[in-house]
Amino acid sequence: MSVPKYDVFLSFRGEDTRDNFTSHLYAELCRQNIETFIDNRLDRGEEISPALYKAIQESTIYVDPSNVRHQRQSYADDLVKHHQRFGDKVDVWKAALNQVAGLSGWDSEVTRPESTLVEKIAEDILKILNRPVSSDYCDAMTGIDMHIEQIQSLLLLESPTVRIIGIWGMGGIGKTTIATAIFEKLATQFSSRSIVLNVQQEIEKSGLDHVKSKYLTQLLEEEITSSKSNFLCDPRLKRMKVLLVFDDVKDSDQLQDLIGTHRKFGLGSRIILTSRDKQVLMNAGADKIYQVSEMNSQDSLQLFHSFAFKQNRPLEETYVSLSKQVLDYAKGVPLALKVLGSLLYGRTKEAWESELQKLKKLPDHKIFSLLKLSYDGLDEEQKDIFLDIACFHRGQYEKDVAITLDSCGFSAKIGMDVLKDRSLISISKYGKVWMHDLIQEMGHEIVRLQCFDDPGKHSRLWKTSDICYVLRKNEGKGTGAIKCISLDMDEIDEKLQLC
Repeated sequence: MSVPKYDVFLSFRGEDTRDNFTSHLYAELCRQNIETFIDNRLDRGEEISPALYKAIQESTIYVDPSNVRHQRQSYADDLVKHHQRFGDKVDVWKAALNQVAGLSGWDSEVTRPESTLVEKIAEDILKILNRPVSSDYCDAMTGIDMHIEQIQSLLLLESPTVRIIGIWGMGGIGKTTIATAIFEKLATQFSSRSIVLNVQQEIEKSGLDHVKSKYLTQLLEEEITSSKSNFLCDPRLKRMKVLLVFDDVKDSDQLQDLIGTHRKFGLGSRIILTSRDKQVLMNAGADKIYQVSEMNSQDSLQLFHSFAFKQNRPLEETYVSLSKQVLDYAKGVPLALKVLGSLLYGRTKEAWESELQKLKKLPDHKIFSLLKLSYDGLDEEQKDIFLDIACFHRGQYEKDVAITLDSCGFSAKIGMDVLKDRSLISISKYGKVWMHDLIQEMGHEIVRLQCFDDPGKHSRLWKTSDICYVLRKNEGKGTGAIKCISLDMDEIDEKLQLC
């Protein structure tokens, strides 16, 4: 089924409404970003052209609200003429007219003034449209409807208050895709709307004032330059019901400068923020924070297949077990599934096996680079705490990890809290420190890269082979500041005996 070209086909005949009510309704529909077809050339009694029939078929909504139930006066005359030309088809048309007349509508003699009538019609059309998420977003993330439904319930769209909703999760988990899909679905329910993707990147590239002027230009529908960015105090914003989406917010102070307080906007406004850092969302005064979790196995498989095979299942049975190995590696992270699916698309079974073998030694560069952004935002002590946990402490009890880290001179409590807020670690219901496999792999790769230029310079050791290599190579020379804090000396001696 083809996608409709228009949201609404605006039906009218002749000059009786063309320059008054119809023009006002058309202007309001356009203002609400409702794609509307109108043909101002059609005069009273003129036969509808094939092009207009096509426009009607390409429209989602095409309603004539006239009361035609009894088909009297001009309707009766026209139907007689049509019966002579089309025969029994006219009986079907009569039944349709009778049905249309029974639909609820608006009476222009009751709903006054006309401006109110126009607003009510546009409001009802928006509700009818309430656009479903486009197939592009459905393809981009299987299972997205569940996220949209839950976040939409947090938005409380019927409430007249201004609400801020945060979307939180690790890198690559789908926050941007979800936020963009929600914006697309709900945009027409707001008088003004704006979405800014990759906020932090935009700020670093062009400056805070540029980002501010960008979204104000969209909201106020006039060019706002960075020199006029004090338009944030424009009283018009206070009267607007706006939908704002800011994606990838990393600094709560910058966010404060960007939008001020939510009281700057009109009643019913909604602000959606995505971030890897829960604390940023809390500082922004988010009313609710929605955490995006990993995809389940069924959705993961469907998403991977859509990229690896461009269909719902492998082309050959030999790829079934290989697909399961990819899923086991990705652990429900959409980014990893899409990157690896695209990489393996159209390749031989041998190429798949080669890539899986490579992933056991090195992470995919695209996945690693995106996940590392969360690490790069940490201070030096937080980075050390993260790397220690990645190399030695995953799966240990939180209290034991804290004691060990404190003994190493770290401020473990606040450091681990920051890692939790940034979705780098989590605490299981049994009180153990946990970390996604891809996050841990990213930590291991950082350590490997730190000693890349000097193979003998290792900051942390956790693999038996590496421990044996370094201790044998440095025998009698001392091992410096090497960390093997998950092992006591007896364990090290035992591993050396195995070498």
